[in-house]
Amino acid sequence: MKFTKRASLLALAVLPGCGALLGFEEPQSGLPSDGSTARQDAGAQDADEASLVASGVDGSVPNASDDASSVPSNAVWGFSDTFSSPSTDLLRWSTHASAGTIFTQANNELQIDVPVPGTAETRFGFYETTSTWDLAGAHAAVHVKQPLLQNGRIYISVIDSTNDSYSFAIVNDGSTVALVQKMEGGTSTTFNPTPYAPATYDWLRIRHDHLSASPTDDIVFDCRANGGAWVEFIRCRWTLQSTVVKVSIGAERTGPDPSPMPAAFADFEIRKN
Repeated sequence: MKFTKRASLLALAVLPGCGALLGFEEPQSGLPSDGSTARQDAGAQDADEASLVASGVDGSVPNASDDASSVPSNAVWGFSDTFSSPSTDLLRWSTHASAGTIFTQANNELQIDVPVPGTAETRFGFYETTSTWDLAGAHAAVHVKQPLLQNGRIYISVIDSTNDSYSFAIVNDGSTVALVQKMEGGTSTTFNPTPYAPATYDWLRIRHDHLSASPTDDIVFDCRANGGAWVEFIRCRWTLQSTVVKVSIGAERTGPDPSPMPAAFADFEIRKN
């Protein structure tokens, strides 16, 4: 999933079926199921990388379907990464990047150093889970340590087998906002752009909610200050074809930055709600 193929973020449109709701009881943490389908990303993942794609490499059990009843009740699932290792865990993550991007794991952080692009150019780098995960009643979350505040974006995304996706992002395109972007059938829709406040968006979470009052399941985007309670940023109907997805965290640059710094993440997890 490369955001170079997506529509400009300047064309902001409100997505029908979405609404911001503030405040909820934080769900208890648990462990989700893991699938086994690997997505090839042309031009971004070479043959050596592809050979490292594995399913259930962390001890999880691959899904046969979206139906949780098909998974053994005694199976243990879950995925977390504190990025404490000096090297990428290539059994769990595949790396995708444009020329010049450098990934570094140090001081319990994943740093993505994306070079400043030339005119009308986009540079990027992201980690993507090698396995698929069933997010039914589950979530993916990450600690944002350093966004890109000049002509750039940093994000967490969920991607289905057709490459449709939802992203929760912090974007600077003249001003810095937090927003949600949906990519479906090659069409990009951006909604709920909200002025960025660093203390509010220390953590980003994408959560599947099958207990909502909506006629269909919801996808919920939550944020919180470090050490604070989760706050609901916005919720929409879940319209991806399946709850079985891959998860990515990444960054891209679209223009100049007089004082470029690497984007940085920490404390990634996929868990049951």
